[in-house]
Amino acid sequence: MKQSVVLFFALILTSWLAGPRTSMATTTESKEVAETEYPDDIPAEKDVIHILLPYVGFDSDIGFTGGVMWNRYFYDEGLSPFGNITEIRASASTKGMMRGRVTHERINAWESPFRYRVELVMERLLSDNYFGTGNISEWDSDLWDDKYYNFESRAVDVTLDVRYPLLYADHPDQLDLLLLAGGLYFRAYEPGDESSLLFDEGRPVNNRTFLPYFGTGLLWDSRDKEFDPGSGSFAEIEIRGFPDFSSGSNGMLSINSQLQGFYSFSRLDNLTLAARIGGEWTSGTVPFWKLPEIGGEETLRGMHLKRFRDRASLYNSIALRKWLLTSSFIDFRFGLQVFTEGGRVFGSDDGFSDIFRDHHRSVGGSLLLSAFTEDLIIRADYARFEGAGRIYINIGFVY
Repeated sequence: MKQSVVLFFALILTSWLAGPRTSMATTTESKEVAETEYPDDIPAEKDVIHILLPYVGFDSDIGFTGGVMWNRYFYDEGLSPFGNITEIRASASTKGMMRGRVTHERINAWESPFRYRVELVMERLLSDNYFGTGNISEWDSDLWDDKYYNFESRAVDVTLDVRYPLLYADHPDQLDLLLLAGGLYFRAYEPGDESSLLFDEGRPVNNRTFLPYFGTGLLWDSRDKEFDPGSGSFAEIEIRGFPDFSSGSNGMLSINSQLQGFYSFSRLDNLTLAARIGGEWTSGTVPFWKLPEIGGEETLRGMHLKRFRDRASLYNSIALRKWLLTSSFIDFRFGLQVFTEGGRVFGSDDGFSDIFRDHHRSVGGSLLLSAFTEDLIIRADYARFEGAGRIYINIGFVY
């Protein structure tokens, strides 16, 4: 889950001075690289960028936020889009959110074609959301103000993703096998003196739940750039099994997939069209907090976080992006984005014909800022759903 942030330009400039761009290429390396021609997006020499960013901001779901982020980008010759990336974030908000995240991703691990990503996320939410299940769950603004749809939750997520190339086509086309492993810890707390929908429905509270999982999948990637794609496509399907060793049930199974496409109009000064469709299906004994959901930054901006959830979900999005201003000074860029997003959830009683009806939809726009490296993009979204607006400010595109 991404951490929403607002980055002040003065703080960015200060952090740049504190963590300067350092070239690691030697004279010998530069001479050897000169004899090899790489595509434009593959670095021809080694380089390291350290970025330390204190940040403050606001998110409609979690309130005012403050924290610190440290990123280390290591670019190695002949490796795209990077050699490895390490990121550490810690933050807290006025609505009782506390989150820490450590991520490390490496290309050509163990001097082999393997690529891996390790991530640890720890989170506490005093105002997590539960609106019931179904695609048309009831909503009452007075109950929302009384925090009837809120509860406290604590979660830990440990993930290891390993990718191995099955097929190389022309750069950058690649088909990868995915191997997945990890574990989820979750606990929902009883609301105390205040009533809540979660408690009134008899959902388990004050129970510690740990779900280990193992999985596999396929990933196709032909995007010209991973963090700011202008052309190509991305497709992924993941199958995860969650064995239940404690209660004796059969556990659960989830299938998650998405398809993304990108196209830049050269006659319109590289205006980029981006589109995405995705969804999730579950089977077995599924805890309420693992039901597929829509609502929030990752699936449908403008809607309350986790607004709808049930046994399956389907979401879609289309966006137009354009970088309007560029400067060689600290590799600065400024741009705009407009988008519309839709989706719905499905219960056990829904049929195939329901796929095409009762979709919720939102519209919105974004301010885009990039500095120091094209891989660091700051995005500020405003989206509207059913007459209300919500703000999301984050690092990187949603897709």
